[in-house]
Amino acid sequence: MYIVSEYIDRDKLPAERADELMTAHRAWFNAHFDRGDFLIVGVRTSTWRARAS
Repeated sequence: MYIVSEYIDRDKLPAERADELMTAHRAWFNAHFDRGDFLIVGVRTSTWRARAS
């Protein structure tokens, strides 16, 4: 099992560019899900995240 977690630092990218990247990223995942490559695809709704120091 793999879990892919994406984080965009919006302080380093304009909001429009960050939105473009996430839209493309979601489209890529959805295409692979539709092809049967993934069993589950979803969006994490919590705001918590862990970061290595």
